[in-house]
Amino acid sequence: AFAWYMLKKGTEGGHRTPPAKDFEHRHDFKEATQAVMKLCAHIDKLGGVDGLVGFSQGGELAYLVADNFWRLSSQSQKKLRFIGTFGSEDPFNQRGIPPTTIPHDVRFFIGYGEKDDDAAHDAQTAKKALEDGGALKVVTHAVAGLDHHMPKEGDGAYASLLGAFADSPCQVLRLPPLARGPETGSAVWQLPLLTFEALGSGYGIITII
Repeated sequence: AFAWYMLKKGTEGGHRTPPAKDFEHRHDFKEATQAVMKLCAHIDKLGGVDGLVGFSQGGELAYLVADNFWRLSSQSQKKLRFIGTFGSEDPFNQRGIPPTTIPHDVRFFIGYGEKDDDAAHDAQTAKKALEDGGALKVVTHAVAGLDHHMPKEGDGAYASLLGAFADSPCQVLRLPPLARGPETGSAVWQLPLLTFEALGSGYGIITII
């Protein structure tokens, strides 16, 4: 399996409101913090990025970067302007600690499949947490018939994302996932050479897979 940080079973933290199914796994706080620190350091090394887009746990990591905005250099803080997530759970409710330092000028897009029960539920709680934490613009988008997968191009989700952040042109950066080490079973941070691509629309995203 691929993961940005370890997950563990437990009940400590927040809980989903019934009849929603409660969290089966929760992120390891120490490992999640280390992942945030490493990603922030890498963003700084790049000279800052315009946006972050993540699927599943990658989106949850993007949320945590927003909640740790102070870890970024002043240059990176000025450049980062949007965060998009797809199929992500609410890490704030999961840990039981709401965000308090969400920057006002970073806009959020939360995409999810209507058949992805956990992400559909958490899209609403994450939206509220982000807004309560300081975010001024949070857009949600449900994809009909989709479960826990990335939407297809014709589903309208990407058009909605680009529409929400139409004035945020940037580069496209595809960041490979973390591999779980076969010897120890622990998460191993891997950052091989990164490739840049161009989008015909003229917009860019940073993708955390």
